[in-house]
Amino acid sequence: MIGKIGTIIIIESLSDGEHKTGSELYDDYIRLQIDYNPNKTHLNHRFTTVNSKDEFNDYLEYILVNSEYMNHGILIHLEMHGSANRDGLILNSNELLDWKYLNDKFRQINIKINDKLFITMATCFGRFIFNDIDINQKSSYSGYISSSQEVYPQEIINVFKELFTSLIDKENIIDAYLTTDTNNNKFYYKDRKRAFFEAHKNFLNQLENKEYLEKLRSDIRNDLKENSDYEYSDEEINLFLEKVIIDITETAYKSFSFAFP
Repeated sequence: MIGKIGTIIIIESLSDGEHKTGSELYDDYIRLQIDYNPNKTHLNHRFTTVNSKDEFNDYLEYILVNSEYMNHGILIHLEMHGSANRDGLILNSNELLDWKYLNDKFRQINIKINDKLFITMATCFGRFIFNDIDINQKSSYSGYISSSQEVYPQEIINVFKELFTSLIDKENIIDAYLTTDTNNNKFYYKDRKRAFFEAHKNFLNQLENKEYLEKLRSDIRNDLKENSDYEYSDEEINLFLEKVIIDITETAYKSFSFAFP
C-alpha cells in the first residue's frame, strides 16, 4: 500500500537557544504514543541530532545500510533551517545541504527500498527541493511534505503533532496528511508523479523559448545529415522534433518511476 510507514526518523540540527521542535515532537508525541501503546510497538522510531554535514552524511549512510531491516516504508523528518536563497537546508554548523546533494542521498535510499521513502521538512522553503529534480533518474522519494514559505516553531509543533498522531494511528502518511487540517497551515504533500509532471512541464516551457527550439531543430537536422544526403524540409524536421519530445518524455518517465504505477 502506497504511503505505509513502519519507521519514523527525526533528524534535528538547530542551534543552542532555539526551540528544539524536533525534540519536542519526538519526546512528547512520537515516542510516547508508540512506546506506551502495546498495539504500536512494531513501529520503529529514532531521533538524532547532527552538528555537521559529515554527521548528517554518516547518518544517511546508516539509514541506507539498515533500510532493508526497517519495517515497511521509512519517513525521514528534517528539523533545521531552510536557506534564505531557497537553495537547500542549513545545519546548525551553517553548512549548506544543497538540493542536489539531498536528492542524490535520498535517491540511494529510495531505490534500495523500492520507492517507500517519504520526507517531511519542518523547514522554511523546503518545497524548493523540487527545483533540483532530475527526471532522467529514479525519484528521490515516493512523496514529501514541505512548505514554500517561512515557518515558525509553533506552526511546526501545531501541524506536525497532529500529523504524527494521525500517522501513528493510521500507519500511512498519505491517510495521515488527508486527515490533518491542511486549510490552516503552510505544509503541502506532493508525490513523485506530480513532481515528475511539474518538472516535465518546466521542460515543455523551455520549448517556448525560440532559441532553445531552434537549437533542437538544428541538432536534429545535423544528426539526420550524418546519415543521409536527403535535404529534409522544415515541416519534416518539425515532425521529427515532435517525436523527439515524445521519446524524451517516455524515456524520462520510465527512468524516474519505479516498476509499479
